[in-house]
Amino acid sequence: MAQIRLSTAIAYDPGDFDAGSQKLVGRKAAAEGFLRAYIRYGSFDRVLCYTASSAKARHFADYVKSHAARPLECQQINPVHQTLLAQAGTLFRPDPMISRFAWQRYAPAAYSLCGITYTLAIREVYEAIADVWTAPVQPWDAIVCASSAGKQLVERVLDESARYLSERMQAQPQPGPMLPVIPLGTDTAAFPDGEKREQLRAELRSRLGVGADEPVVLAPGRINTFTKANPVPMLLGFEQCALQLGAPLQVIFAGWFECDEDEQAFQLAVREFAPHIRASVSKRPSASDLNGLYAAADIFVSLPDNIQETFGLTPIEAMSAGLPVVAADWDGYRETVRHDADGLLVPTVMAAEGTAADLAAAYHCGSINYPTYVGNASLAVSVDIDAFSRSLSALLDNRELRLALGESGRKRARENYDWKTIIPQYEALWSEMSERRRATGAKLKSIRSTAFRCPDPTAAFSHYPSDVLGDDESLVVPESTAIELSNVLSNPLSGFGAEARVAPEVMQHWLELARTDGGISIRTLLSEALPEDAPRVRRSIHYLIKFGLLRCV
Repeated sequence: MAQIRLSTAIAYDPGDFDAGSQKLVGRKAAAEGFLRAYIRYGSFDRVLCYTASSAKARHFADYVKSHAARPLECQQINPVHQTLLAQAGTLFRPDPMISRFAWQRYAPAAYSLCGITYTLAIREVYEAIADVWTAPVQPWDAIVCASSAGKQLVERVLDESARYLSERMQAQPQPGPMLPVIPLGTDTAAFPDGEKREQLRAELRSRLGVGADEPVVLAPGRINTFTKANPVPMLLGFEQCALQLGAPLQVIFAGWFECDEDEQAFQLAVREFAPHIRASVSKRPSASDLNGLYAAADIFVSLPDNIQETFGLTPIEAMSAGLPVVAADWDGYRETVRHDADGLLVPTVMAAEGTAADLAAAYHCGSINYPTYVGNASLAVSVDIDAFSRSLSALLDNRELRLALGESGRKRARENYDWKTIIPQYEALWSEMSERRRATGAKLKSIRSTAFRCPDPTAAFSHYPSDVLGDDESLVVPESTAIELSNVLSNPLSGFGAEARVAPEVMQHWLELARTDGGISIRTLLSEALPEDAPRVRRSIHYLIKFGLLRCV
């Protein structure tokens, strides 16, 4: 019989993966794309869902069923059962907060932790990365960086934190987690090509009232000045191109607004800064709607100027659709879009170091919120408007160049950013993490790493009771008992906490053993279980004693 292959354990909360939402939130859309792709392309037969909520586990199972390309089993791992994670080998979280979960790990050598960077400007993210040195994070854990730009920032935070600890405590931090660079991915097959693309292109252009030969520029993404990109420089560049063309320029903005006030401000900016463009807004487009807009467009534009941006998924989507890209030379964008090969990069410039220290201090102490912090920081970043206008004009004037760059981008996306290529990189990483853990884990003591932050109550409060029950005690079923295990389990006052005990059939088996002459010792019951299950066995024995089903002799 073939051995069942287990997935890595996925720390699951529906909100983290944005399943079913139409909001173009890059972080959540990327996490949802990863989960969907892992379910489809991962090498396993059973998917492990790490959550304390049965409702969330059912939600996860439904999600798996709707996206799996083959029959898959689902198994919930309750956080109370930390030892079950050893079977998975790795716990994956869709964020870089592994330091907090390292404290919750029952034993450092039991399994690995894997997180991923999306937005890196958030204070809590900085703190979680800095805490890597003081938390029991191990060299066989990993924080995946979606771009080399993101990795450079993570390394800077780690270096500065290590330097502080060295100065404060004269301590040299132990080796930190792995920091592999694995880009985000997309399903390149979802973007039509050839005759299918041309048919969709004609249908959508007809619906939009755009002529067959009229160039269309697509600018997708969240339309938010504070946390995405300031649209005014882009509008100014569009206006320059429209004036140079001597005809209105058709621009489609696809995304969503945070509120009505943001939409009104954007419409005002279009009228004031780009009166010679024909601007339309596709609000809250679904994934299929956005794919259609990619087919209808001729050029893709994205000019982020915000420190919240780290990778940029929409350029990958645009390249998958065969569109030439005009993008800001900013963070991960410059790693995915090759200048003069897949598109054209527009230079950016930032104020000198030290210019925004007061903003950072205000954000850290809570006197300004996150949108205000990143919004004001973005005002110290400039995109070269003239260079943008020249790049856009060059593509508008040269159809052959547009087609060449678009085809090059499509090939690059399929070879480097398709989920079929990305998922094996994750599985290879997790295998390497397991090998590192197995190679050194035997030298580690199996300690409870939360001992001083949140102690084991049976240790911290061991002086409270009259006595502590030892493993050599023998157990029998009291002659006076008149209740059944099923009654105790089904009553709300005594039946709670099932996830922290062994299965009911196991406890029933113990009761049968305890009815034999001389009863059964706790040590014997422990010998029948795996060593890592000993805590649950002891708790379950006490559960039976607590409600009069067993007693010590």
